[in-house]
Amino acid sequence: MLLHHDGHDKSVASGGPWHGSTDLFTFIRLNHFDSSQSFRMKAPSKSPSSASLGKQPLPQRSLLSTPEGEQALRAEYEYLWRIERPKVTQEVSDAAKLGDRSENAEYIYGKRRLRQIDSRVRFLLKRLEALTVIDRPPADLNRVYFGAWVELEAEDEAIYRYRLVGEDEIDLKHGYISMDAPLARGLAGKYVDDEVIVRLPKGEQTYAILSVTYSRPAWDNKPDEVTHRWLT
Repeated sequence: MLLHHDGHDKSVASGGPWHGSTDLFTFIRLNHFDSSQSFRMKAPSKSPSSASLGKQPLPQRSLLSTPEGEQALRAEYEYLWRIERPKVTQEVSDAAKLGDRSENAEYIYGKRRLRQIDSRVRFLLKRLEALTVIDRPPADLNRVYFGAWVELEAEDEAIYRYRLVGEDEIDLKHGYISMDAPLARGLAGKYVDDEVIVRLPKGEQTYAILSVTYSRPAWDNKPDEVTHRWLT
């Protein structure tokens, strides 16, 4: 689902090169994965609840994504389903012809790799169905919302630069942090020139918001191309 900051929704399949992709995902899920398998449910835990122990419940995660993040997940799905899985399936078939499968390392590894691929494909299908894609900037460009690039100044005058993204897009090396991270939650809704006190694992930190932008700034040196992590 695509969500604009102005509150209007539209289907992921309503436009762009992925038109109709939701139907493809549904067809694959219904025809290529065995839905008859039963899953054993865990018995309710008898341990004290987090509330009874005086702990605060974890905040609900936001299933948000930038258009680039969604594209990366779709690209990974396409690669795994259309390229990697057929290749590994053929390798397993060839290995099975070599003799005793119980002592055939290539066969055993291939079957394990197929299970990993199928598990990841199922995750990607569910994730893509659940994501809300934010594809437009907010009305107020001076406030910090999802997708913003922010520049901060700490009390020691050190400068920090981040972009607030979905959890599938985290890239700490390039300053891409989850919208659910403590720092991002502390910045959300704040304005340029605001002073923000954020509670982090290392203690409370105070930052001044120097700039907020929804256009990629010059200091963002993250590569443009989709990084295929699953290839490495």
